[in-house]
Amino acid sequence: MIPPGIVNFNDAQSIEWVLGGIQAGKGYVCTLTGTDTNGDPCMGTSSSFEILPGQVSGATVNVTCTVPTDAAAAADVNLGSVGFDASVSLTHQGAFGCPGISSFSISPSEVTGAQPAQLNLSEVGPTGLAPDGGPSASDILWTATCGTPPCGTFSPSANAANPTFTCGPVPTLQVVTVTAKLTNYETSISTGVTSDVCAGQPLTTMTATITCEGASGNCDCIGNPATPNSCAGNGGCSCVNFQTDPSHCGNCTTVCSGGTPDCISGICAPLGE
Repeated sequence: MIPPGIVNFNDAQSIEWVLGGIQAGKGYVCTLTGTDTNGDPCMGTSSSFEILPGQVSGATVNVTCTVPTDAAAAADVNLGSVGFDASVSLTHQGAFGCPGISSFSISPSEVTGAQPAQLNLSEVGPTGLAPDGGPSASDILWTATCGTPPCGTFSPSANAANPTFTCGPVPTLQVVTVTAKLTNYETSISTGVTSDVCAGQPLTTMTATITCEGASGNCDCIGNPATPNSCAGNGGCSCVNFQTDPSHCGNCTTVCSGGTPDCISGICAPLGE
């Protein structure tokens, strides 16, 4: 590196000088810095040059002095802004499409012993969908209530569309109820309470009665107060009224005939008495 030095340009537009005593080699660069008479900064750097032994090499430095200015130019800005005025409107969601029961049957509705009753259900719906796409499914629930528990059971489950029903061991009337309810949307939008929003809608519930004659297989005839007495026969049983039935007057075997064809208070009597 060559120690720095000072060269006075004065008013000259260019200046030449020869600097000696430089070790021969390549990759030398000459940098000139200074100020003009107004104190403006000046600077220039030559391209790379080579020093050859016993020769004077040539190099050129272009010195530029920067003169301050008070001129101004607008910024080149390509970005802008936008103001928003947002309004809010409320709209009502479409009503839930509720399921409905189109048919309901029990066969037979009077059973003896462990004889099962076949329950059949056809369900319609949901008939309409809310704006968000639901509901899309419903659920079936069978329940049984009875005056003398334990009540009967459903097979394969109480959620099957067509299960069988088996009575409990005690002769009693079983009230069987089937309900079609929603499963996808069980929270009321208006109240926020988790429940079946279709509860209470028409055709979502049906009820029927099954007469259970007892697990022992006896015919107890509990279903109809008009025929409270039972008589076995023909591989089954008959429900009769011992008080008024001429074919079973007072018991299963007494038949009123001849001059006493009528049955009054369990006793054969003449007709019209």
